[in-house]
Amino acid sequence: MSDFAGAMRSAFGPERLRSRAPLAPLTTFRVGGPADWLIETRNSDEIERALSIARAASVRVTILGGGSNVLVADSGVRGLVIRPRGGEVRAIDDCRIRADAAVTINGLVRWTINHGRAGLEAWAGTPGTVGGAIFGNAHFAGRPIADVVTGVTLVSPEGAQSEVPASAMAFGYDRSRLQQSGEVLLSADFRVSAGDPAALRAIARQSLAFRKRTLFKMDFAEAVYISELRSGAAGHFSYRNVAYAMYEEVARKHPALAKYFRVTDVREPIDLLKR
Repeated sequence: MSDFAGAMRSAFGPERLRSRAPLAPLTTFRVGGPADWLIETRNSDEIERALSIARAASVRVTILGGGSNVLVADSGVRGLVIRPRGGEVRAIDDCRIRADAAVTINGLVRWTINHGRAGLEAWAGTPGTVGGAIFGNAHFAGRPIADVVTGVTLVSPEGAQSEVPASAMAFGYDRSRLQQSGEVLLSADFRVSAGDPAALRAIARQSLAFRKRTLFKMDFAEAVYISELRSGAAGHFSYRNVAYAMYEEVARKHPALAKYFRVTDVREPIDLLKR
């Protein structure tokens, strides 16, 4: 056993550190190779402890949140993968709440509704965790989550903890300073106000309904690309049918454009041995 593995098992118990741990089941894409080491932390103190042990052993660290916006390489991830779990939400004052990085966005929304705190109810249905949302400045309906963040608590690569205002997070479209700095988020503070739980719950339901029925727009080049790519015989019948239906709709409304598509007719039999 390596010194690193021994230190981790001493700190967290012999069963919690996993070696060659599959990561594919922990992501929405369900693909990718294993992690050299995987630990699921239960609070911010454990995140800091795991970071400290890895730093002392010069072991690379990767943070994996809800896995909703991650594509893992087939070769896997070298070093230690920390997967924060659990966490809590708590009120700082009447206008701010603090959520640990591991809290899911839906869990955060539920807490605010149940406690009559308005400002986050429209984020109902957003996949992933607070940590992932801050890392990539998640957005919904044209509004980034940075708009409701007042500050964060970070740990630097050297192990120093700091309180950082939102204005210093270099938020941009799908971006934050975390993508370059190597810092790890422990918690985030959100701006809230008083609200009626019933009214907040109604807004959350509207947000969920919108996510289920939303249509996306694309230009002609995108329609051609998706129809050709996803109608191929190697694909699943469900999205092959959708891709071919897109082509048929374009051909019906704009017959002159149909000749530019090179789609595979989903009605033709497939030789399964050649897929």
